[in-house]
Amino acid sequence: MRRALLPLALTAAAAAALLPAPALAAPSGTDTTAAVLAWYDATRDAVAREGWSAAGNQQVVATRAWAIGWGAADDALGQLPRGGGRQVREDAQVAALTGAVHDALAEISPSSRPALDRVRDQVLAGLDTEADRRALAVGQAAAARHVHDREGDGLTVSEVNAPFPTPAPGPGVWQPTPPSFAPAVQAGQGRARPFVLPDVASRYVAPPPPALDDERTLASLREVDAVGSASSTVRTAAQTDLARFWSQTSVGGFTDLLRPVTADAARDLPRAVHLVAVFHEVTADVQITLYAAKYRYLRWRPVTALRTEDADPRTPYDPAFTPLLATPAHPEYPS
Repeated sequence: MRRALLPLALTAAAAAALLPAPALAAPSGTDTTAAVLAWYDATRDAVAREGWSAAGNQQVVATRAWAIGWGAADDALGQLPRGGGRQVREDAQVAALTGAVHDALAEISPSSRPALDRVRDQVLAGLDTEADRRALAVGQAAAARHVHDREGDGLTVSEVNAPFPTPAPGPGVWQPTPPSFAPAVQAGQGRARPFVLPDVASRYVAPPPPALDDERTLASLREVDAVGSASSTVRTAAQTDLARFWSQTSVGGFTDLLRPVTADAARDLPRAVHLVAVFHEVTADVQITLYAAKYRYLRWRPVTALRTEDADPRTPYDPAFTPLLATPAHPEYPS
């Protein structure tokens, strides 16, 4: 496998640290940082235009778009000739990146094509040699391959949110949660085809959650009741801010964090592209694995647990419990 595997617990800073440091070099006629960031922002805008990055039940679809577009660019860059002067190489790299990300995103998000065309024309202005045109074609061919290879991967919005019948109620079993009592979402996500490891959902599946009467479970419920309720008198302002920060979609949060790391790496354009590609490929695999476990164990949410009386005096019981933030419509564990 040409692309090195990164740990599943991945952050933007950690991802950058695991890649080789770029060699310092004198500036050339091509602004590789500007080109990389132009396509980074164009990708962000395309997935936002579709609504994928803001919707919790669609964030893996946004991750998929990133992984396909930048994975295609990563592969295209590996196919370019290594000879020639530095400026010639960088111009070709910019052209290959442009062909790959533009064509992949235009296929995945057709409504974004006019905006993508404008970015393509701006980035390619002044790149008009035969080598640039060949590199652009390499990127376009890589995009076509990657889009085709991911067909039927189970990561469309409808496949991710496949209907899931509510299980019979019972101790510890997930049930729809207030206030909307919506049916489960993302039930199909754990069956999707991964990017990096074909057996990731089985190899890295989480262990079973602690038993309902385990002290870890009871302590967590007591903490949720005290700190996590909408009417909590002990939660600090800082804890409220942290809760709201972590309630955003992971793809939305990571997109802003990864951008400056990518900018730092962009003096070496292939390194920056590799970083973005692998980050999103691994993130997609993590998202698939997480939901495979959620729908294996079907653990109930704290709001259900706290509102359920089981006659055990050790079990926290709060029939009026209302969480600070709306509970997502999928099982609790792992989370």
